[in-house]
Amino acid sequence: MSSLASLINNIKANTAHNPLVQKNQKRKTTADSNAKQKKTKTMEEPKSNGPTVVVFDGSILERKPLFEDKSEKRRFMASITEYIVTLPDKPEQKQPAMTPQELEEEAENERHDVELKQLLATSKLLEELEREEMTSKERRRHTLQKLETLGAKPTPKEKMPLPLKLKVNEAHKRRNLEKLQEAKDLGIYHKSLKHLYVKTKPKKRDRDPGITTGVGKMKGATLTLRKSDIQRIQRQGSKKSKK
Repeated sequence: MSSLASLINNIKANTAHNPLVQKNQKRKTTADSNAKQKKTKTMEEPKSNGPTVVVFDGSILERKPLFEDKSEKRRFMASITEYIVTLPDKPEQKQPAMTPQELEEEAENERHDVELKQLLATSKLLEELEREEMTSKERRRHTLQKLETLGAKPTPKEKMPLPLKLKVNEAHKRRNLEKLQEAKDLGIYHKSLKHLYVKTKPKKRDRDPGITTGVGKMKGATLTLRKSDIQRIQRQGSKKSKK
């Protein structure tokens, strides 16, 4: 027993001067003291059922100025590139090496791009040559058509002169009559198909009956009465005689 007690005493004596052990002991003591203080505070503070008063500070609602100084605002509003703060460049990421198939595709795409540029340049030259040969009226019409394709409102069509319009209408009627005569000669004409060859005017009915008696229907110069109309007139006459 004496040997065991002496061994414990030796271990305590050796560990007493160890800095790590001393730090751990200090941490334990501080943690215990903090826990005791919290417990005492909770025990001492009585639970209040009354309302809690909260005071708000009006300075939070005030808007902070964007620029601290007027000179900074002038620099910002001047929009001079010297005053713009440049951001640090990001480190360039190394791209993986391209395979031979991808290299071939890239070369083919570049070749197509060059061909497309040449085609656009030649088409522009052709358009310029065509515009030079056009008259001022044709050039204006061409530009208006291009604007319409881009989404502009279509311009109203030019009015045709009256003599020219009459000539066009006469030629159209003559062609229709020729088609009608050709259909008659071939034996494929019917009255129901006349509207396909000649423009027919729709018949307008005269709906104004003029002064009528209010009974029956006038057809030509005769008044036609139905039995129901005659019976109604007789009933009305009998009612008046009773009165």
